[in-house]
Amino acid sequence: MVKGQSALEYVMTYGWAILIIVVVAVVLYSMGVFNPRNTVTPTSTGFAPFSISSAICNSSGLVVSMSALFNGNIEYAYLNKFYFTSAVGTSITSGVYNLNNVEITKNIPIIINIPQIKCSSPHVVFSLAGILGYTEAVPAVGNRTLNASGTIAGTSSS
Repeated sequence: MVKGQSALEYVMTYGWAILIIVVVAVVLYSMGVFNPRNTVTPTSTGFAPFSISSAICNSSGLVVSMSALFNGNIEYAYLNKFYFTSAVGTSITSGVYNLNNVEITKNIPIIINIPQIKCSSPHVVFSLAGILGYTEAVPAVGNRTLNASGTIAGTSSS
């Protein structure tokens, strides 16, 4: 009688815990947490004083949304070139892409399209490392040309 009661208490105590774990696993699975396509999120590191909020790569090219986070009294800059030093999952391995002095103003997002960099297949992980060449307009001093290095990564879209 004692062994039966002890076994029943064990099942009742730990059975609830196992049931909760199974329910949580089913909910996570239904949300797509275990889907490998969802494991690589678009990321960007570096490129200070610029912030890249999104990067989309597909068969039409690479589209990057960025904004400038300048310190002090700098209000705008001109984007000159992207120097990509390495790339994975794209049509290029390295290269220089002229941005034709695109003006970027402090805290105002812009979209840059680079049609030369393509991701031919959807749902492929891509990664680009490079240097962004830009010219800052510094009041009372003039313009100065600088570089910002960083990486962009994500999953290509269709």
